[in-house]
Amino acid sequence: MHTRIWGALLLVLALTACNPADTIPPYVTSLSPLPRSQLDVATPLTVTFSEAIDPASLSAVELSAGGSVLAADLSLSTDGKTLAISLSEDPPSYPAELSLSLSGLKDKAGNPLVPLAEPWKLTVPEWLVLNNVKQHDDPGNSYRRDPRMAQSSSGDTYVAYWATVPPPTDRHTSFYTAFAYKLGTDGEEVLGSYLFDPGCASCADQSGAGATNTDIAVDSSGAPVVANSVFYYDSAGNLSSRNLAVSRWNGSVWGSLGNVGISGGAPNSLRLAAGPDGRLAIVFNQQTTVSGHSKYHLYLQRYDGSSWLTLSAGDSLNHDNAQNAWSPRLAFDPTSSGATVAVAWIENNDLLLRYCDEAGSCTGADTVTGSSLSPRLYDVAYDNDGNTLLLYSQNASGGGRDLIINRYQGLSLETLTVAHANGFNSADQLRAPNGDLLIAWGAQENPNAVHVARYHAGSFHEYAPAFTAELDTFLHNVQVGLDANGRPLAHWGGYDTQNWYYDYTTLLNHVP
Repeated sequence: MHTRIWGALLLVLALTACNPADTIPPYVTSLSPLPRSQLDVATPLTVTFSEAIDPASLSAVELSAGGSVLAADLSLSTDGKTLAISLSEDPPSYPAELSLSLSGLKDKAGNPLVPLAEPWKLTVPEWLVLNNVKQHDDPGNSYRRDPRMAQSSSGDTYVAYWATVPPPTDRHTSFYTAFAYKLGTDGEEVLGSYLFDPGCASCADQSGAGATNTDIAVDSSGAPVVANSVFYYDSAGNLSSRNLAVSRWNGSVWGSLGNVGISGGAPNSLRLAAGPDGRLAIVFNQQTTVSGHSKYHLYLQRYDGSSWLTLSAGDSLNHDNAQNAWSPRLAFDPTSSGATVAVAWIENNDLLLRYCDEAGSCTGADTVTGSSLSPRLYDVAYDNDGNTLLLYSQNASGGGRDLIINRYQGLSLETLTVAHANGFNSADQLRAPNGDLLIAWGAQENPNAVHVARYHAGSFHEYAPAFTAELDTFLHNVQVGLDANGRPLAHWGGYDTQNWYYDYTTLLNHVP
């Protein structure tokens, strides 16, 4: 009997010696992002531990900002060694300092987590800078001009611009050409070298071409398409002709979709768009003679897959052919599968709007606002119900200018005032997938700023504060978009009084 008891006791002691109690505390092996970093609220914070954490202790994890505890979603990996933490509400104010407490975590044996060597604190800016290219206008410097942005349905962001390129060694003159890039989490992914050959590198003379005045769209396949003005030079280096060229990126090189200008004149400002069915259309003004008047007239063309077709019945869109037409904008009606295009422009300082069908018949020519208010046109678009949205600014009573949206619901007109300022540099609108309307604009302030607002439930809600950068003189081509998480982003070009030029993209850092 005693032998069996001693045997059992020895077995227990042996098992205890082989499986000692766990007294080693867990510790953090990695943090992402690192302390003192900026936080993108759409990216989960992750913590990796030396051993599995007891899920029952996760209730001790606490996120706080400005004295308030913030709601967060916690997800522990199946091996218990990685914790993902996602914010589910915004900080009470911006910029915020976010603190994360892990002090209550334990392993499955109940050992408390070894404290971090320093507090895990992160900065949460209201605006995340995705891209900021700053270049000086010095002789020979190829700074970016007029950057324009377009997005695919999946949220890919593309930007096109034009710049000078140095001449080949056997030539004497720099030429302009167009460039494009895709904006990703790691910055710019340049698409090819340049879109338009600025001249033969082996040519002994000055013959060649240059490209300016870019715009960009994304077709139904998700491929970026760029349109730009093209200047052709003769062998003496003199300007010989001018046209518009369109190029499409096939994933490795730029392929030409042809020229779209009307012969006999100089095409100028342009806007390119892709319809709901993916077909492309372009509107531009060009100096031509119509009904005996040599003016800048409007033209609308659509790409049929092989060539560009003029949709303005072989004539211009102008309301009055004796007047110059400027700042054309276009948009596809989503309810017509792209068959109807709305075109707006400034003519004789009046703001006009017409609708063109697939056969090229254009109707309307409605005067939206008269010359006494000095309108400036920014964009035309459609809402989810097929109503036309016209974004412009005009003189306001009492001084300054109003930024206005006219919404046409059939024959009914609704005027929505967005903002008031002494001056608007540029503005843009975007219909969000849920039907909300997003507006971005640059205003002359001190310093100048880019504002973004959302029209929801009958009123505008501005995201505050506005974004201010090193831009103290002028903002142009302000555009609004959405990232893959549905957060507004703004893109623009600009220059300041010191001749610094900018290509800027910033993202609203709110919980999506």
